[in-house]
Amino acid sequence: MPEPITALDKRISRIPPVLAVGGRFGKYSPETDRDVRKPDVKQDEKLARMLEAWKAAHHTDIFVSPHYQWYDFSENAIKDLEYSAQDVERFVIALHEYQDEEHFSSRAGYFISALINNCRDDEFALHLEAMEGIAHLGEQNTKNLIIHGNAGSSLGHSMISGSITLFGDAGDHLAFGMKDGEVVVKGNARESAGHGMKGGVVVIEGNATSRPGDHMEGGRLVVGGNAGWQPGFEMHGGLLWIKGNAQGNVGAIMKDGFVLVEGDGGDEPGTWMSGGRISIKGNVGKDVGDYMSGGELHIGGNYESLSIERAYGRPAARGKIYHQGMLIMDR
Repeated sequence: MPEPITALDKRISRIPPVLAVGGRFGKYSPETDRDVRKPDVKQDEKLARMLEAWKAAHHTDIFVSPHYQWYDFSENAIKDLEYSAQDVERFVIALHEYQDEEHFSSRAGYFISALINNCRDDEFALHLEAMEGIAHLGEQNTKNLIIHGNAGSSLGHSMISGSITLFGDAGDHLAFGMKDGEVVVKGNARESAGHGMKGGVVVIEGNATSRPGDHMEGGRLVVGGNAGWQPGFEMHGGLLWIKGNAQGNVGAIMKDGFVLVEGDGGDEPGTWMSGGRISIKGNVGKDVGDYMSGGELHIGGNYESLSIERAYGRPAARGKIYHQGMLIMDR
């Protein structure tokens, strides 16, 4: 049975004021304060049905089912519901009271994503300031989302189209397997951003930790700040553009694609690289092209040593290595 109207009123009334999206759907416009404390009474029945669907979607079997089926459970639970984007936004606020439930982060992300993808509206503004770390938001996304607060892992997983703008930090595996669309993160991103992405555009305005663009097949991934260890790891295609520095081991096991680092690149760029192109405009350290077997590596600044200069019995580097525009190795 749906919860009594009075109980729902009490849930919503305890939520603190949050910020509204400027002009509701203006992606980058200034924000104004508003209070989202209590819904209209006439909308309470609709919200109650959504909460009932939330409970129905997460029966006992979900805990022994693979995570990828949780989205399907959610779609099945909401198939008879009619609701608007504003109803989804109100539901997200009401969901704050369920955070202590088991597997809440992933369950909430899949369920909210199913609601959004199956709604008649296309524009959504979600406030997650009181619910840090919701995973799998934007699963198979086809709509336009503005999210305030930090997101958990796999934001935009298998995204098909549309856009996601996150005013916060993203967890690991941002845009995992993304097919198309646009993701903009106004903060930082954790490990393996753009893992296996096939198309679309991802912009991280802050820093990314280790392995941004790993196993990337297509699309464009831009990191506005610095990147951690092994950016472009086992990359197969697409563009990875790092506007700051990379910690090291740029393009390890890279097979194709293009990695551009505007700052310094650390040690061992191009390790085990067999194809593609790496361009590092700043300085790099030791063991440039270690175990490299193909592709092109361009160094704009200074370098400490090439792999061929080592005397540890390792194979000499192959492929083409350029230093400040001059070809210094072609094997």
